[in-house]
Amino acid sequence: FLFIPLLVFCNIFGNIDKLSQIPGLEGLKSLKEGSFLYDFITTQVPPILQSTLVGLLPVIFEYIAIAKEKMKLQSMVQRSVLDRGFGFQLVNIYFTLLGSSLASTIGLIVSQPECVFELLGASVPAVA
Repeated sequence: FLFIPLLVFCNIFGNIDKLSQIPGLEGLKSLKEGSFLYDFITTQVPPILQSTLVGLLPVIFEYIAIAKEKMKLQSMVQRSVLDRGFGFQLVNIYFTLLGSSLASTIGLIVSQPECVFELLGASVPAVA
């Protein structure tokens, strides 16, 4: 659960409005939808950041197992890395699917709570 803020940070890069609120990036608001830079930032940058994060996780988990938990056996270190990696992948999948789906349909869910499953059923496949 330590990496959830990093996932949120990666997903923020897909939203030009949120990015333009960061000091120094106000100029992004002037990008036109459909331009190459707009499309690249909204569609390519978040997966690149998430892939980089996922690629660095085994190194980070191995460091934690050896330096912080003082594991000595390589088999125990690898088991720890795999266990943490599996847990992270599960959290990542559910967070990405449900977080993005809820964010895009939260207004409709609040106004029509009886249709929550239909609304999520329509928005989750779009995120996946």
